[in-house]
Amino acid sequence: MKSIRTFLVAVMLAGVTLITFIGALHGYRTSMREAQKLFDMQLNEISLTVSRLTYDGHYPALSGISQAERLQPTYQVISDSGDLLLKSIDAPTVPLTELIDGFGFANFNGYRWRTLATHEPPQQRWIIVAERDDLRYSLGELLVMPSVMPALFALPLIGILAWVIVTLGLRPIAHLAAELRNKQANDLTPVDLQQVPSELINLAASANEMLRRLDDAFARERRFNSDVAHELRTPISALRLQLQNVLDDSTVQPDSARKLEAGMDRLSHLIEQMLLLNRLAPDIYAAQFSDVDLLEVCSAAVSDLLPLIENKAQSIEYSGGECIVHGDPFALGILVKNIISNAVKYTQTGGAIALHVSTDARGVVTLTVSDNGPGIPDQDMERVFERFYRVGGDRHRSGIVGCGLGLAISRHIAELHQAAISLSRTSPAGGLTVSITFAPHGTGVSPGNGGSSR
Repeated sequence: MKSIRTFLVAVMLAGVTLITFIGALHGYRTSMREAQKLFDMQLNEISLTVSRLTYDGHYPALSGISQAERLQPTYQVISDSGDLLLKSIDAPTVPLTELIDGFGFANFNGYRWRTLATHEPPQQRWIIVAERDDLRYSLGELLVMPSVMPALFALPLIGILAWVIVTLGLRPIAHLAAELRNKQANDLTPVDLQQVPSELINLAASANEMLRRLDDAFARERRFNSDVAHELRTPISALRLQLQNVLDDSTVQPDSARKLEAGMDRLSHLIEQMLLLNRLAPDIYAAQFSDVDLLEVCSAAVSDLLPLIENKAQSIEYSGGECIVHGDPFALGILVKNIISNAVKYTQTGGAIALHVSTDARGVVTLTVSDNGPGIPDQDMERVFERFYRVGGDRHRSGIVGCGLGLAISRHIAELHQAAISLSRTSPAGGLTVSITFAPHGTGVSPGNGGSSR
């Protein structure tokens, strides 16, 4: 069932149509029977008229009667001995019907006729009158159909009325759906049951129960992530301190110690990323959005990463003017820093990185970060935004410590700001360009969808 409204209207209209058809058919048949009774009474009156005109035995012609009557009656006057005493012009010379008192049917002149035979013993004669049956039915339909047709013509109006009534009746469902749909990601408050019709109480109560379970599940997840990250941070810090003391005191630094140090760095980085991801979860994200100059955010990120850039002898340049976006300064700083940091980490020593911010005539702000590094294979561009996914797995060919959360966090922050991230090659030879597009402030519409990460 694709639409409750369509189903209800179709069922109601089908029911009304069926009832109307049955009612119209019954009314038609009943009215036609009554019309035939009226015509039979008229036929009897014609018989009496014929009788009055011939009562003295002279049998004059019925001047004008057969032509004046709408149904063009045909008549005969026959003696008891069977002699034809009088007839209308179109009547046959033989009796129209059997000489039996009452109504009947007869076929002559290519038509079916309704007949009435009346015996008059004092005059020793039979009076037979007849009317064409098809004309009787045609005239009956002319009388009956005007009373039946309005019911049939009313069906479209009934359908429109049913559609309006069902739409009004389903409006509370639409309101409940809109209320649930318009809830923010962090709004798990129950629906007010006082405003819900009694028919929807069970549905609304089930929705409230689901919201309650979701709230409990999110709370458990937040506690788990926070507890795990915080519980791990302390022993990892202590182990790193002890390892550093061992390395400082030892004149010979074994390769296993260096590997242990690299593993601790990776674990520490993973814990920090998990804490950051937990902080930016949509159900608890409570950022204070304000107007932020994206060019200033890029400048700050480059300043923070400058030691790493200089250590790899890379060149970095950024261009563009003031580009204002509406967002959370802290989250935007993480977003931009993650993108630039990835470009610095995965671009070879002596490589080049370029940043550009711009605003078009519609107010769409775009940040692009391009490098001339090895880039990402096309088949992985749809996967690198997945959490914990790294091109080549944990043994990344660059040897850079990472956990596969950087671009996942970046895309998450972009979505919180109604922005879109897309990846492409810098040139046919390689390199990677990350484009972040922010919708014009106030539209609330993302300019596009896209995504990937390393």
